Amino acid sequence: MNRTIMAVAIGIAAVGGGAVSLPGAQAALSQCAADHACGWINENFVGLSVSRDATTPKSLSRLPDNDAITAIANKGSRAVGWYTDISMDGRRYCETPGDSNPNVGDSWNDRFSSLAVYSTRHC
Repeated sequence: MNRTIMAVAIGIAAVGGGAVSLPGAQAALSQCAADHACGWINENFVGLSVSRDATTPKSLSRLPDNDAITAIANKGSRAVGWYTDISMDGRRYCETPGDSNPNVGDSWNDRFSSLAVYSTRHC
C-alpha cells in the first residue's frame, strides 16, 4: 500500500504514502500520459493540475496550483520528488516509477509546491 513519488522538481513534497484503487479512479488516472508525473487537485485523480514529462531529469520550481495537490502519479521511468516549498525546498514526498496515490493523506494534502524528476529510479 505504500507508494512513492518520482522527483520532477516542481515543488511538491516527496516521502511516501498509501494508495488504494477506487472505482472510477483508474479512468481518471488515464488523464496522465505515459512517461509523465501528474498531480490532481482532488482525490481519486480528479481535476488534473500538472502533467510533466518524467523521462529526463528536470524541475518545476513552482506548481500551477501551489499547495493544492491531493492525488499524484508517476508514469515515468525516473523517481519524482514532490516538495512542500517552491524551488524544491521543504519536505519531500518521493514517488518511484509506476507509483500512484489517489489521496496523499492529511500530512501531505494541499502542501506540494514544486516537483523534481531525478536521474535514477530512486530518490
